[in-house]
Amino acid sequence: GAVGGIRAAGVAAGFAAARLLLESDGIAFDYVIDEQARAMPAAVETALALAVREAATNIQRHARARRVDARLWQEDGSAVLRIGDDGCGGAVVPGNGLSGMRERLGALGGELRVMPGARGGKAGADLLFVFLRLQAARAVHQEAARLQQARAAVQDAALGGDQAPQARGGKA
Repeated sequence: GAVGGIRAAGVAAGFAAARLLLESDGIAFDYVIDEQARAMPAAVETALALAVREAATNIQRHARARRVDARLWQEDGSAVLRIGDDGCGGAVVPGNGLSGMRERLGALGGELRVMPGARGGKAGADLLFVFLRLQAARAVHQEAARLQQARAAVQDAALGGDQAPQARGGKA
């Protein structure tokens, strides 16, 4: 439905923004989103879009690449994102960006793997992989929604509890 379309736009928009960023620096960016990867939970879409953006920023700043390619697919119940470049390698700078990406993915039961110098035998080029188990991400998302509902119920009860004695007091 419409909601699925909006969520799918999240990852697609992340790829489109990465393309704009990279191509503004003369770096070609090609990507493929496999058909089965187009309907994922919103939390997964958001995490993947942020991972794409962070990877593109790192490549733009550090890799001296001319070409970047990415693919998003589903495999064995996981969303898998692969981003590779033809840059100088060793461009993966552990810092706030990658740390933040690892934390966001970890909160959803996912992981980030960076393989410096792993690109098709080319010296130096990096590969970045993101693995997100969709069932784990759904469970985390559902638990967060359940906690939010419980908090709202507690707040409603607290508000109702404050108002009820005043109402009784006014009638007496």
